[in-house]
Parts: sequence; structure tokens; C-alpha cells
Amino acid sequence: MTFADQASFARALASVFHGAAPGSWVSLIGSLGAGTADEYSDIDLAWVVPDGAVPRCAEWLGEVLGAVAEVAAVRSVPEFQRSGLRRLVFVRFRGVPLFWRLDLQIWAASHAFDDTVDADNPEARGDNWSLLESAAMNALAACKAVLRGLPDTADSLLSRGFERIDETDRGGDRSRRIAALADAAASRDPQLRELAGGIRTLVPDLP
Repeated sequence: MTFADQASFARALASVFHGAAPGSWVSLIGSLGAGTADEYSDIDLAWVVPDGAVPRCAEWLGEVLGAVAEVAAVRSVPEFQRSGLRRLVFVRFRGVPLFWRLDLQIWAASHAFDDTVDADNPEARGDNWSLLESAAMNALAACKAVLRGLPDTADSLLSRGFERIDETDRGGDRSRRIAALADAAASRDPQLRELAGGIRTLVPDLP
């Protein structure tokens, strides 16, 4: 299945949520929702589900979204990994541009969009989080920043990425640093080789 742009991909993603959790609803948020998206924007959705359904919906997410596009990775933010009221999940796909990551907020209906929920609850926290993948995603975000004409933002993202995995930043131009960060993460986690390869394909087109 091919998609003309992020909006059409977002609609396809949203369409599968309703069947996965009857009584749920989906909202387009972020830059797409605000009408300020550009060609590099990711996709931000909020999925409001019946109370008690948050853990089940998060567990089934890869299977649900696989009906739209092949899922490459699903990562749940540690702060809410065990929360029964909210989750924040990042999903990468194959077969669509790398920039089209899904940033999905899952909310229990009774606490929808309440940012204070479980914010300070240690019982909601988890520890399943890859710093190596986060560093690789910093490299991708740096690509996006360069393409948007934000070199200082790109430099900051790269510096944080190298620091995150305790890797030496050997400098050079931004394209070289982006490739080096992605490769460093992939060298320590073979599961990231595909992601690193995709980032490398973007590097020659950077200004």
C-alpha cells in the first residue's frame, strides 16, 4: 500500500484503531493536526480508549498497525510503560519515508489529555528502553533539522546522541557526524542496521 503524504498515512493508521478497541476514538494532533506540518513531519495521533483497555491496546499495537504498513519497531516511553491510564509509543514502519514515525498517545477515556496523570507515579515506570535506538533516532532527527535549515538544532541532537551512548564524537561536517552516530548505534545493536542504512541514504541529499 502506498500513501501520497503523511495525512493519507495518518488517516489509514487512524482507521484501524476503532476496530481494535470498540468505543475508542482517534484525534490527529501535533503539526498535522495544527495544519503546520511540512514534508519532514512525523505523525502524531491520540487514541482514547475505554477505561481498562490501555495495557491491552498497547500490547496489540504492532499487530493492529501491521494491517496498514509493516512495523519495524515499537517503543513505549519508560515514564508510562506500566501505566493503566496512558502510554506514549513511538512506531517506525517499513515501506514509508523514515520521517513518518508515529508518535502515539494512548489515553484512558476518564483521563484523556490530562498530562498530570501518572507523571510522578513510580509504579507506572518501566525500564525497557534502548539508548542505542534513541541515539540512532537522534541522527535521523538531525537530518530533519538540517533539511529544515536548523543547523544548531542538528548539532545539539548529534551531541546528545553521542553522549547518550558514551560514544566519541570525532567531529567533521554534519553529514559525516550523522552517519557516524547511526553507524555507532548499529555496530552495537545489529537490529539497528536497517535503520542506520536508511539514515545513510538521506545523508547525500543534505545541504
